Amino acid sequence: MNFKFKKVIRINAFKNCNSFFYILVLNSVILFTQCTTFKLSEISYNSKKNLFEYRINKDYYITLRNNSMELVDSTNINDFYKELRARKNKYPFKFRTENNDLLFSSDLEMAKIYSHVQSSINSKDYASVFTGLNLLRYEYSDIDNYSDCLFLEAYSFENLGMTDTAKYLYKNFLKIASKKYSNRFHGYKFCDTNDSILISERNYAMAFCNRIHIPLDLKKTEPILPKYFFGSYQPGYMLNREDLEYFTSKNIDISLGLNRDMYNNLAISAQFMYQNDKIGCNVFAQKSRYISTLGMAIPIKILQTKTNRFSIKFSPFIAENIITYYRAADTLNVNAIDFGARVSTGFYILPKIALGAYYEYHFYNENNLYSIPQTPYLVHWKNEYDISTYYNVMKNFSIKAGVKNNDFVFGLFLSGSEISWSFIKKELILRTKLF
Repeated sequence: MNFKFKKVIRINAFKNCNSFFYILVLNSVILFTQCTTFKLSEISYNSKKNLFEYRINKDYYITLRNNSMELVDSTNINDFYKELRARKNKYPFKFRTENNDLLFSSDLEMAKIYSHVQSSINSKDYASVFTGLNLLRYEYSDIDNYSDCLFLEAYSFENLGMTDTAKYLYKNFLKIASKKYSNRFHGYKFCDTNDSILISERNYAMAFCNRIHIPLDLKKTEPILPKYFFGSYQPGYMLNREDLEYFTSKNIDISLGLNRDMYNNLAISAQFMYQNDKIGCNVFAQKSRYISTLGMAIPIKILQTKTNRFSIKFSPFIAENIITYYRAADTLNVNAIDFGARVSTGFYILPKIALGAYYEYHFYNENNLYSIPQTPYLVHWKNEYDISTYYNVMKNFSIKAGVKNNDFVFGLFLSGSEISWSFIKKELILRTKLF
């Protein structure tokens, strides 16, 4: 597998296909693609970080590590190339980058501890700094590799006048720390733009080790706000940008999946979503045996708390449907317009468990039938409500259970796609919607 094409564009043709097969395939891929062949031409030197990186796409680079998990710089680059040649240019990406898919119940608590460490530095309560850092390392053994915890510890010892200890820790920080914020501090993946804070910390650490003093802006250690991770397109929520690690644009999502048409027949659905922080534009197309649909929805974020714990979304939509009727002598294609709105809300009870509810209203419903012009046909769409609990197993993958239209349902939810079982109607529910 050429790594450059892995996850570069997030087109969820299989990820949102509502299939257990996807999960099995994903696990197989994880097991058998632990090393990736590198193109040596994509390795470059970042002079601001004084480190070597590998280019994934024009916007995303990974910081390289050697067999000892140390960052690759000018002092060990030759040995790194020898290691690569010994591996036939295969790089164990899985083991040398931070995991981006798993979620843990302790993630929120870790962010709280990290925030408290930052507050303690600002108040010069260094005993609390050391206690907090030890708690973080107890919970997450790789925290020093994927955050600036070693820098914060070294800075604390420096301010206590223990310069030898500080120098030792600064050197370790320069050797192994590849970024400021761990992926487990949700909501901060893209906050250190171009690693600007990390670079300033690295420059400070290098200067200290060389007995040069440069000022450090303490604003860079302002406490973070611990945030809940929310599943993309769960009720009340829009796309979570944390799902787009390697994606060139952080505002676009493309998805393929399965759906049901107004007659409950199986349909293939394609979705395109563009969004900013407040509003989105969802263009969708759907094809079943009898109905072709093209529509658009405008999801609007009415409210979302700063911690992501509670959110409300309102999504008006309109769709043009071409319905094919098969008659004895010929077929008849008729047009029918469907429009309405969906309102949804979500609330996280615990870091991995959310309550989600929505109501989808169609103007032409059971009480207001649509009469197709110049035909005797009447059509309508069913209004729908859903109140469910979502358990986030990992990013883009949740287990849901609840009530949908007076029926108990249980199943899976994958970034806007749902596959669940209706216990009263005893039928499989397939649905893909990004609004």
